[in-house]
Amino acid sequence: MSQQSDLTLSERNLFQQGFQSYTPSELKSLNWGLRFTPFLCMALGFYGLVNHNIVILFIISAAGIIAAFFPSMHPFDIIYNNLVRPLFKGVRLPPNPLQRRLACLGAGFMNATIAFMFLTDPTVQTLPWNEFQFTLDGLGTGGTVAYILGYLLVSMQVIVFANHFCLLSWAYEQLMRSMDLTEKPISPERAKKLLHLDAVMENYEKEHIENAVNIPLDEMAKGNNLNSYKDRLMLLYCGNDRFSFIAQELMRKQGLSMVYAMGSYEHAKESLGIR
Repeated sequence: MSQQSDLTLSERNLFQQGFQSYTPSELKSLNWGLRFTPFLCMALGFYGLVNHNIVILFIISAAGIIAAFFPSMHPFDIIYNNLVRPLFKGVRLPPNPLQRRLACLGAGFMNATIAFMFLTDPTVQTLPWNEFQFTLDGLGTGGTVAYILGYLLVSMQVIVFANHFCLLSWAYEQLMRSMDLTEKPISPERAKKLLHLDAVMENYEKEHIENAVNIPLDEMAKGNNLNSYKDRLMLLYCGNDRFSFIAQELMRKQGLSMVYAMGSYEHAKESLGIR
């Protein structure tokens, strides 16, 4: 991990979307591929909105709802993996984590609501099917609500495409924090207790705590250099809070159960009473 710089904005946002067990290099390789589905949803949603095309809106609504319940079955992800990705020799998109699926579900319901509002507004029904409508002029209540929701959703999707920031994933994270359900760094009291039980502290960054051992994240992802730690307690720290949690997830996936994230280097020193 000492070879890695801080996460970029896009990588931090992907972390927030639920890609928490991926190394920075893996997130970088997925960076553009994970933009394909939001872009297609945005483009089709915008076209369906200004063209008041109820069929298209219901199709992308169904795609989002399907993705919410089947992590590997978003129709647009399947199109990317099987048709687009081979053209550019890109990395195959993984199953969508919970946060991203919840965002798909929210977008699916918003598109369904927009389509329903169009269906219930007689003023929309009088518009020629091939005529674009960009303003609220002449629309009834249903059409007005549909356009407000539609422009809001498209704006959110533009932001997701630009830097992977998803408002719905962010809202989920805030909710989990408010309910005290998110993973937190190990407490200072427990860290000190574990340290006396021959715990190993990972990751150097620019400085390191005495007797700490450095294992780069990419090596952890491959399972290299971990066999000797399988029966040992491990305290993880890094240059920022998130790397230690990524390392914790990677190690737990490989069968190391006694692994605890301490957060940043500064937080680790404070927890252990090291100046």
